[in-house]
Amino acid sequence: MLQTVQRKVSTVLRYLFPTAADRAYLAKIRGSGLFDREFYLTSNVRLKWLFRIWPERDYVQLGERNGTCPNPGFSPRAYLFHNLDLAGETRPFLHYIETGRAEQRMVLAGPTPGSGWRMGICTRATAGGGQPAPRRSAAGTPWRGTATRPAALSRRVDLLGAC
Repeated sequence: MLQTVQRKVSTVLRYLFPTAADRAYLAKIRGSGLFDREFYLTSNVRLKWLFRIWPERDYVQLGERNGTCPNPGFSPRAYLFHNLDLAGETRPFLHYIETGRAEQRMVLAGPTPGSGWRMGICTRATAGGGQPAPRRSAAGTPWRGTATRPAALSRRVDLLGAC
């Protein structure tokens, strides 16, 4: 139990007092205008209240490492997957801000928005009118989470698949 408390205190202190490298990264994110706070907060509904205050810090310290998307048009996993020369790169969004955007590197897994394939995972097929078909379990019954999932989160899953 003591280790758990120490780990939580350490995480909070790192969050409240970021390193110089994290502060520089945060400045670049803010200056680029590519971080979508509303999208990030809507996509990560389970964030604790402290992390919801500064979502950019959460992304820099935890989210990017976990593969969370900073905006609907960028997937860190897909960016690393499609740009093999970045194999040792630990911060794909920083690389994209600094050089990848100018080089027009691929940031999503599929070549076209309607292709249906994202990082080898097929997104849900659309039923008439462009609405996603309801997910079904292995038994063929509708997936239980469809009625309670926020619309923005559903949109994020359908568009990005891998995030």
